[in-house]
Amino acid sequence: MRCSECNALMEEGLLPVSHGMHWLKGRKPGGGGMAEDVPGTHAVMRPNRMEAYRCKKCHLILFRYGESWDNNKKAQMLAAAAEESGEAESTDGSEV
Repeated sequence: MRCSECNALMEEGLLPVSHGMHWLKGRKPGGGGMAEDVPGTHAVMRPNRMEAYRCKKCHLILFRYGESWDNNKKAQMLAAAAEESGEAESTDGSEV
């Protein structure tokens, strides 16, 4: 993946999220309001890290969060497990 700021190659890695991440709107010192949980970053019943990309030149880190990210990972893991056990099915319902 290339950095959107400088077009350098980004390094793939993992971002620890042991107690989840929170979002505070605005740039006021002390937060300026109620914190919102960032969906998909709380580490319950799954590894406490998320896939991310880092640009060492710009000091930019990119990661995808939310239910769609979590569900996509779960779907990939379930598909891989089904394939290993020989239970994979095609999209039309017939066995592969």
